[in-house]
Amino acid sequence: MNIKKGITFGAFDLFHAGHVLMLQEAKTVCDYLIVCIQTDPSIDRKSKNTPVQSIIERQIQVTACKYVDEVLIYDTESDLLEILDTVEWDVRILGDEYQDKRLYWSRKVP
Repeated sequence: MNIKKGITFGAFDLFHAGHVLMLQEAKTVCDYLIVCIQTDPSIDRKSKNTPVQSIIERQIQVTACKYVDEVLIYDTESDLLEILDTVEWDVRILGDEYQDKRLYWSRKVP
């Protein structure tokens, strides 16, 4: 049996119903969902806020979500690219806020 793996990225600060709905929808396009949590988005993007919750708190909350199969932690956008290069995945899931935006790094990702 071929398992379809999905991957998504975010800060997941103050985990809420919107996050759960996004993860629920993500799980409809894959069998195994990998969620990558960024420690602090403001490191690379000054327009982003430093998370209120610690990375441990966010990891616990995301891991507890029944749609999530695996959680990875990353620090920078360079780490994100490394994860995309090294982790086995079939589909990348983007939140609605990124669907029609050009990602600022010049790499084509399916």
